[in-house]
Amino acid sequence: MRTYTAEQIARGITFAWAYHRKLRRFLRKSYPAGAFGRGGPSPDDPNFVHHVLSAELADELGVPYDDYVEAHFWVEQRLRGRHPQVRFLHRRAGFGAAERVAAWRQAQAKAPEGAVLAAGAIEPIRRPERFAVQERYLRDLCARWAATPEEILAALGGPDAGVFDPAWLRTQPAWTALRASGHFARNPGPDIAALRACQARAREGGLR
Repeated sequence: MRTYTAEQIARGITFAWAYHRKLRRFLRKSYPAGAFGRGGPSPDDPNFVHHVLSAELADELGVPYDDYVEAHFWVEQRLRGRHPQVRFLHRRAGFGAAERVAAWRQAQAKAPEGAVLAAGAIEPIRRPERFAVQERYLRDLCARWAATPEEILAALGGPDAGVFDPAWLRTQPAWTALRASGHFARNPGPDIAALRACQARAREGGLR
């Protein structure tokens, strides 16, 4: 298994959520084939390296992850009529990531309402459906990390984590209390160390 620094894990997880949010929206499926497991992205997954490398390249290019992902979806839709596979998101040679982002930005600048992917691919999901998906994310993450909802929100509810829908977060009293306390100002990104501590406590409890 590959080893990563804490910074690589944090960036890789944030990028993975950006990619899979777009994949689910594009395919209109909660758990499409090729998506990460119900508990979210994991450094143990052999494909996680692609998220890490893509995040590093996006950071190098100075492109927000959502824009970087959007550019690749737009280009792949135009070229091949499908979504991009994660292993191709960090190409440097040929018509690579930098060129794809530049092409997407050029199209965005020319289109009065922004360049789109394909008919229906950007159709907004209704609020109840979006919020139901967020509730499933929370339950699945609690099960995976052996954590309470409050612990998951503390670790993955920051503005730089990119895991949950901001509108849904604002409906969660535990999250609003954390924000009011200044927790996310100190912890804006994904706190994987805290989640691993939850797992360790659960394992220790099971051995007693």
